[in-house]
Amino acid sequence: MMHAWLETQLPNKVWFPMDPSLEWKRKKGLTKRQGGFGYIPADRLVVSFGCDFDIKIGGKIIK
Repeated sequence: MMHAWLETQLPNKVWFPMDPSLEWKRKKGLTKRQGGFGYIPADRLVVSFGCDFDIKIGGKIIK
């Protein structure tokens, strides 16, 4: 089973990890796994890495 999360670079050049699916599941009482906003646990294995994706937010394209 695949799972994806993201890390974004903040204006101060610090990388901030986010896993919204785990955050949502934990709030619904569906998991006790660690992870979410600001923390990605050590049980993750990175098998691909990418950057420079175009994301559409509110009708605006953000790179």
